[in-house]
Amino acid sequence: MEEFKDLIIGLLCFGMGIWAIYASYKDLGSFFNSFKAKIVVSVIGRTGARLFYGALGLFLAGLSIKILYDYFTK
Repeated sequence: MEEFKDLIIGLLCFGMGIWAIYASYKDLGSFFNSFKAKIVVSVIGRTGARLFYGALGLFLAGLSIKILYDYFTK
């Protein structure tokens, strides 16, 4: 199981990143009405939260690509 740790983390980061990008692009109410997202929305507004979660999604997707690249090029 230890040898698959980086693969699992990379795939989870990729999934979360794509989900955050999709939710911010489509302005999903179910995403932005969750407890933690409501905190961000109340601080920086709905548009700001969409930009924040879009940027976070891009970061997570990029991080996952690096993790998966390192995993497969060992």
